[in-house]
Amino acid sequence: MILSVRIVHCGDIHIGASGGEKRNAARRRAEIKQTFLRIVDFASENAADLLLIAGDLFDSHKIFEDVLEEISAKFAGFGGLVFISPGNHDYYGRDTFWEKVNFPPNVKIFKSASETVDLPQLGVKIFGSGFCGAFRNEHILSKFLADDDSINIAVLHGDMTPGSSHGPIDLAEIADSNMDYIALGHIHKRTEVAKSGGTYYAYCGCPEGQGFDETGAKGFYFGTVDKRSVNLEFVPICTRQFIEETIDISSAEQKFDIPDIILRKINGKYGAEGHNWYYKIALAGETALGINTSEIAAALSDRLYFAKVLNKTTAPVSNLRSIAEENTVRGIFVRKMLERYQKDPSELNKNALRTGLMAFSEEVGFNED
Repeated sequence: MILSVRIVHCGDIHIGASGGEKRNAARRRAEIKQTFLRIVDFASENAADLLLIAGDLFDSHKIFEDVLEEISAKFAGFGGLVFISPGNHDYYGRDTFWEKVNFPPNVKIFKSASETVDLPQLGVKIFGSGFCGAFRNEHILSKFLADDDSINIAVLHGDMTPGSSHGPIDLAEIADSNMDYIALGHIHKRTEVAKSGGTYYAYCGCPEGQGFDETGAKGFYFGTVDKRSVNLEFVPICTRQFIEETIDISSAEQKFDIPDIILRKINGKYGAEGHNWYYKIALAGETALGINTSEIAAALSDRLYFAKVLNKTTAPVSNLRSIAEENTVRGIFVRKMLERYQKDPSELNKNALRTGLMAFSEEVGFNED
C-alpha cells in the first residue's frame, strides 16, 4: 500500500508573456519558457510522481507551434504523470491549441468543469477543473467527491476573492471538500500551505514575476502528500527577481557617489546574482545635490540588468531657505510651500514640496510614481 505521493505543484507560468518587458521582450519570453522547462527537469530529477499545473501554463492562445512541440517533448521525457487545469488565460476550447497538439499519454488536460482521474497504482485520485472561457462564476469544489481510501488531490485555477468571476473558492467549501491537498493557481503571490477543516491548500504563485507588483523570489512547491498530511517546501527557481529598494543617499558628497552607494547596498544584500534582476530604487535622505534620475539609471545600466530610479529625497532646510530667497518662480513656490508646511507639517505637504522641486528640475512627468 502506497502511503504518500511526491508532487510538484506549479502554475501561472504564462509562457509567451514578456512581463511588460519592451527592451528585451524576446529574451524575457525565452527566459519564462526555460524556467518552466527547468521545473519539469526538477520533477524528473527528484522522482516526482505527479506534476500539477494549476492553470495559465500559457499566457494566451497565441503560442507558436514549435514552443508547444518543445513543451510536449519535455513532458514525454518526464517519468511521472502531468495534470493541467487550463486557466482564464489559456482556457480550453475545441478550436484552441489544446486540441491541436499531440501531447504524450502521461499528460491529462482537464477539459471540463469537473473531472476525476483514479490512479490505483499510486493510491491517489486527482480532481481537476479546466476553464472553458475567460471567466467562470461557478463554484466547483462541491462537485468533487473524495474517496476515504485514496489520497485526494484537486488541481484548480481559482480565486478566493469574494465575488470573483475567475473560479470562486472559499474556505468553507475547501473544508467541506475533504481533499487531502488542493493545488491552487491564479494568484501570482505564493501563500504558505494552510489548512481549512481537514484540507490542506496553497497557491504556489508564479515562477517568474511579471512586474514590480510581483516582487521577490518566485518558484513552486515540491514534496509529499499523505492521507491527511502534507509536507511541501517552496523551491525558488526564477531567472530574475523584481526588487523594490529604498536607499539613503545622504552621505553622497558628489553626484557620481550616488551610483556607488546604490551598488554597495545591492551587493551587500543580494550579492553578484542580484545584478541580473529588475530594480525600482527610491532615493531617500537629505541632499542638496541636484538629482537627475535618468543619469543615475544610465550609470547603473552596465552593472544592473534593469534599474528604475525615483527621487524621494528632501533638500536640507538650509538649502530650501536659500532657494526661497531666489527672485524666481521656483523661489516663490518654495516660500509658499514652506509657509504651508510650517502650519501643517504633513506628509502630503512634504511630498508636494518635493514633487514641485522635481518638476522645476524637469525630473517629474505625468506618470511619476
